Amino acid sequence: MIKIGVSKDVRVRRRTLQSGSGFPLVVRWTSPGGGYLEGRLHECFASRAVGREWFDFRDVENPVQVIAEAAGAVLQQVGLPCPEIEETSTAEATA
Repeated sequence: MIKIGVSKDVRVRRRTLQSGSGFPLVVRWTSPGGGYLEGRLHECFASRAVGREWFDFRDVENPVQVIAEAAGAVLQQVGLPCPEIEETSTAEATA
């Protein structure tokens, strides 16, 4: 499952979400674009929605690339720079 959401502090948000999850959560990719981009991506992937901000990409080989490409197209439409499609892998130990 992939969460598409907005946060002012991604690390804090991941830790908050982790406390309610039985599985390790990893930040795979981030992009500028805020609530506008989030809304467009939610529309783009509505058929994959399994909750408010969670999406099922289990059938996709590289979901980060698919989402990043969609984000790039949205940002390009409004004249913002396209994010690089470099996947991050950030997980912090939680106590």
